[in-house]
Amino acid sequence: MANPAGIEAEGDPDEDWGPCISVAEWRLMYLRGMSSEQISRHCRVPLKRVRQVIRTFERTHPELAGKRLMLHDQPSLPTAADRASKPRRPSWEKRLQEVRTFYRRHRRMPRALSKDPAEKRMAEWVAGQRRLIRRGTTGEQRQAALQDAFGNWVGRPRAEAEVELWAERLDEVAGFQAVEGHLPRFRRGEDRFENILSTWVTTQRGLHRDGTLNPDRHRRLNERIPGWETWPR
Repeated sequence: MANPAGIEAEGDPDEDWGPCISVAEWRLMYLRGMSSEQISRHCRVPLKRVRQVIRTFERTHPELAGKRLMLHDQPSLPTAADRASKPRRPSWEKRLQEVRTFYRRHRRMPRALSKDPAEKRMAEWVAGQRRLIRRGTTGEQRQAALQDAFGNWVGRPRAEAEVELWAERLDEVAGFQAVEGHLPRFRRGEDRFENILSTWVTTQRGLHRDGTLNPDRHRRLNERIPGWETWPR
């Protein structure tokens, strides 16, 4: 095998360097992550000779030195024990059953802003199914199963979804006031859910002040949330 350009073998070519005296092979081993000591032992050649060749290579080919693979750069394949210990993701059917049970129990879809981690995971799954259906990448069987479980929950007009969300926020604020004895307050760094409810109430106040709040919503706010129009001092 010919020596690489710029790297010449030194010494008498007839001298016995062991079973592997190809400088090109040493260079390849080096680029694959082997150290000079490992090359010396593997090829049964003097370590001093290998180090000399490698130093010459690094000096004359600096652009290639950075391509050397170190041991920690080489990914290891997962073992059978790793694969066995890794928890399996729930099947699509199991996720559907979980959300369907939640829907029947609470008569609503799971909410992404819930404090319950399980409900938040279900809400993320539901949102993912909506995206897939709108993209047209959901199979007919799965789409039929979702439709059978939850009705027309994917293709509802945005205005209808907004009406439902407004009603949910009204219930949440009324429930918060009943438990805490006051309207939700926005406090930076505190409970995110309370901050969301506080922002919602502030939005309703702003709409009322500007004269753009729906009269029916104004009536429902007065009925369910006493004192909602009073701005905090």
